[in-house]
Amino acid sequence: MNRIEVSRPYRDKNILTLSERIGEIVGIAFITLIAAYFAYLQAANTGFMTSKFGFEEEVLFYGSFAIAIVASGARSIIGRRDRARPFEIVSNVFTAFAALFFLRFFPFDFAHIADPFPSFTQVIFSWNPNIFGWAVILLIAVATIVATVYNAVRLFLDWL
Repeated sequence: MNRIEVSRPYRDKNILTLSERIGEIVGIAFITLIAAYFAYLQAANTGFMTSKFGFEEEVLFYGSFAIAIVASGARSIIGRRDRARPFEIVSNVFTAFAALFFLRFFPFDFAHIADPFPSFTQVIFSWNPNIFGWAVILLIAVATIVATVYNAVRLFLDWL
Protein backbone atom coordinates (compact mmCIF):
# COMPACT_ATOMS: atom_id res chain seq x y z
CA MET A 1 0.00 0.00 0.00
CA ASN A 2 1.41 3.33 -1.03
CA ARG A 3 1.42 6.16 1.39
CA ILE A 4 0.55 9.54 0.07
CA GLU A 5 2.32 12.37 1.82
CA VAL A 6 0.49 15.61 2.05
CA SER A 7 2.78 18.55 1.65
CA ARG A 8 1.99 21.68 3.55
CA PRO A 9 2.22 24.98 1.75
CA TYR A 10 5.29 27.00 2.61
CA ARG A 11 4.62 29.91 4.94
CA ASP A 12 7.13 32.72 5.31
CA LYS A 13 7.60 33.07 9.08
CA ASN A 14 8.60 36.70 8.64
CA ILE A 15 5.10 37.61 7.48
CA LEU A 16 2.69 38.05 10.38
CA THR A 17 -0.74 36.50 10.09
CA LEU A 18 -3.83 38.51 10.91
CA SER A 19 -4.07 36.85 14.33
CA GLU A 20 -0.42 37.71 15.06
CA ARG A 21 -1.05 41.33 14.09
CA ILE A 22 -4.08 41.43 16.38
CA GLY A 23 -1.92 39.86 19.09
CA GLU A 24 0.52 42.76 18.75
CA ILE A 25 -2.37 45.20 19.25
CA VAL A 26 -3.53 43.28 22.32
CA GLY A 27 0.06 43.43 23.57
CA ILE A 28 0.04 47.20 23.14
CA ALA A 29 -3.15 47.40 25.22
CA PHE A 30 -1.59 45.20 27.91
CA ILE A 31 1.63 47.29 28.01
CA THR A 32 -0.47 50.45 28.25
CA LEU A 33 -2.46 49.04 31.19
CA ILE A 34 0.72 48.09 33.05
CA ALA A 35 2.25 51.53 32.43
CA ALA A 36 -0.98 53.19 33.57
CA TYR A 37 -0.96 51.11 36.76
CA PHE A 38 2.58 52.23 37.60
CA ALA A 39 1.68 55.83 36.72
CA TYR A 40 -1.22 55.55 39.17
CA LEU A 41 1.11 54.19 41.86
CA GLN A 42 3.35 57.19 41.31
CA ALA A 43 0.54 59.77 41.15
CA ALA A 44 -1.15 58.37 44.27
CA ASN A 45 2.19 58.52 46.10
CA THR A 46 1.74 55.00 47.44
CA GLY A 47 5.40 54.62 48.33
CA PHE A 48 6.19 52.16 45.55
CA MET A 49 8.37 54.74 43.85
CA THR A 50 10.76 55.99 46.52
CA SER A 51 12.33 59.43 46.81
CA LYS A 52 15.18 58.16 44.59
CA PHE A 53 12.71 57.94 41.67
CA GLY A 54 13.42 61.20 39.85
CA PHE A 55 13.11 62.54 36.32
CA GLU A 56 15.86 60.33 34.84
CA GLU A 57 14.25 57.25 36.36
CA GLU A 58 10.86 58.29 34.95
CA VAL A 59 12.32 58.63 31.47
CA LEU A 60 13.93 55.19 31.68
CA PHE A 61 10.94 53.50 33.32
CA TYR A 62 8.11 54.90 31.23
CA GLY A 63 10.30 55.16 28.13
CA SER A 64 10.71 51.38 28.19
CA PHE A 65 6.95 51.01 27.94
CA ALA A 66 6.66 53.65 25.21
CA ILE A 67 9.42 52.15 23.06
CA ALA A 68 7.95 48.65 23.49
CA ILE A 69 4.63 50.02 22.22
CA VAL A 70 6.40 51.51 19.19
CA ALA A 71 8.10 48.16 18.43
CA SER A 72 4.81 46.23 18.71
CA GLY A 73 3.05 48.86 16.63
CA ALA A 74 5.74 48.63 13.96
CA ARG A 75 5.36 44.84 13.76
CA SER A 76 1.59 45.17 13.55
CA ILE A 77 1.58 47.94 10.92
CA ILE A 78 4.47 46.64 8.78
CA GLY A 79 3.31 43.04 9.11
CA ARG A 80 6.80 41.61 8.77
CA ARG A 81 9.14 40.53 11.53
CA ASP A 82 12.30 41.12 9.52
CA ARG A 83 11.44 44.72 8.64
CA ALA A 84 10.34 45.54 12.20
CA ARG A 85 13.45 44.01 13.79
CA PRO A 86 15.36 47.32 14.06
CA PHE A 87 12.49 48.73 16.17
CA GLU A 88 12.62 45.65 18.37
CA ILE A 89 16.39 45.91 18.79
CA VAL A 90 16.13 49.56 19.85
CA SER A 91 13.36 48.64 22.29
CA ASN A 92 15.39 45.76 23.73
CA VAL A 93 18.57 47.83 24.11
CA PHE A 94 16.68 50.65 25.84
CA THR A 95 14.84 48.25 28.16
CA ALA A 96 18.04 46.34 28.99
CA PHE A 97 19.83 49.60 29.80
CA ALA A 98 16.92 50.75 31.98
CA ALA A 99 16.76 47.40 33.79
CA LEU A 100 20.50 47.41 34.46
CA PHE A 101 20.23 50.99 35.70
CA PHE A 102 17.41 50.02 38.08
CA LEU A 103 19.41 47.09 39.40
CA ARG A 104 22.13 49.56 40.37
CA PHE A 105 19.90 52.38 41.65
CA PHE A 106 16.84 50.57 42.98
CA PRO A 107 14.17 53.29 43.47
CA PHE A 108 11.25 50.98 44.33
CA ASP A 109 9.61 49.61 47.45
CA PHE A 110 7.80 46.46 46.33
CA ALA A 111 5.86 46.19 49.60
CA HIS A 112 3.60 48.91 48.16
CA ILE A 113 2.96 47.38 44.73
CA ALA A 114 -0.55 46.22 45.68
CA ASP A 115 -1.62 49.33 47.62
CA PRO A 116 -4.46 50.24 45.19
CA PHE A 117 -6.05 46.79 45.61
CA PRO A 118 -8.56 45.86 48.34
CA SER A 119 -6.99 45.22 51.73
CA PHE A 120 -7.63 41.47 51.70
CA THR A 121 -5.44 41.16 48.56
CA GLN A 122 -2.73 43.46 49.87
CA VAL A 123 -1.72 40.82 52.43
CA ILE A 124 -0.51 38.62 49.57
CA PHE A 125 1.95 41.27 48.41
CA SER A 126 2.73 43.17 51.63
CA TRP A 127 5.38 40.68 52.71
CA ASN A 128 7.01 40.97 49.29
CA PRO A 129 10.60 41.99 49.95
CA ASN A 130 12.50 44.06 47.43
CA ILE A 131 14.64 41.06 46.50
CA PHE A 132 11.69 39.67 44.49
CA GLY A 133 11.38 42.94 42.60
CA TRP A 134 15.12 43.00 42.07
CA ALA A 135 14.93 39.42 40.71
CA VAL A 136 12.15 40.41 38.28
CA ILE A 137 14.22 43.35 37.04
CA LEU A 138 17.25 41.05 36.69
CA LEU A 139 15.14 38.63 34.66
CA ILE A 140 14.00 41.50 32.42
CA ALA A 141 17.62 42.61 31.94
CA VAL A 142 18.82 39.12 31.01
CA ALA A 143 15.84 38.42 28.73
CA THR A 144 16.19 41.69 26.84
CA ILE A 145 19.95 41.24 26.40
CA VAL A 146 19.39 37.74 25.00
CA ALA A 147 16.58 39.05 22.77
CA THR A 148 18.82 41.87 21.53
CA VAL A 149 21.57 39.45 20.53
CA TYR A 150 19.07 37.09 18.89
CA ASN A 151 17.38 39.88 16.93
CA ALA A 152 20.71 41.41 15.90
CA VAL A 153 21.88 38.04 14.56
CA ARG A 154 18.55 37.52 12.76
CA LEU A 155 18.76 41.03 11.28
CA PHE A 156 22.30 40.32 10.06
CA LEU A 157 21.26 36.97 8.56
CA ASP A 158 18.28 38.59 6.85
CA TRP A 159 20.66 41.01 5.12
CA LEU A 160 22.84 38.20 3.75
